[in-house]
Amino acid sequence: MKILVSILLVGFSVLSMNSQAQMADNKKMDGMNHSMDMNKSIMVMYGWVRLAPPIAKNGAAYFTLHNSSDKDVTVVDVKTSIAEKANLHDVVFEMSMAKMIHLKELMIPAGKMIAFKPGGKHLMLINLKEKLVIDKEISFTFILSNGEEITSVMKVKADDSGKSSEDQHKH
Repeated sequence: MKILVSILLVGFSVLSMNSQAQMADNKKMDGMNHSMDMNKSIMVMYGWVRLAPPIAKNGAAYFTLHNSSDKDVTVVDVKTSIAEKANLHDVVFEMSMAKMIHLKELMIPAGKMIAFKPGGKHLMLINLKEKLVIDKEISFTFILSNGEEITSVMKVKADDSGKSSEDQHKH
């Protein structure tokens, strides 16, 4: 009986280690990279950078910001080495025309998430310093009004393969 219990305990330990390793691998998968430091006010989730043509001067990144704190948090800047500037933008409709606007800051209510996705909010990468190529990892640092900095690494992808093509083309 003791041998059977020991075998079962070893088996559960191996399964637990495999499960933890699988969870770590899942975080590395495209679209599943998270800044997971629980001591930070926000988490950057599902980040990706859209592949741009080689001659493009600008690019765009998409992600979800999750405010896991009990206080409102404001993003005031984003830094990256891939572009001269990284500006938060939104798309608004005026008289049936889509218009892109620069967001000087973005408040994320306590416990809420804000999605940046094609056709809506996005991070505009202005004056790219190098070409975007598939699977290139790009680091972004989100700066909050309280001085906190959250770094997230996002991969370049041709599109958001987690969405249907119908969802990608809605404007």
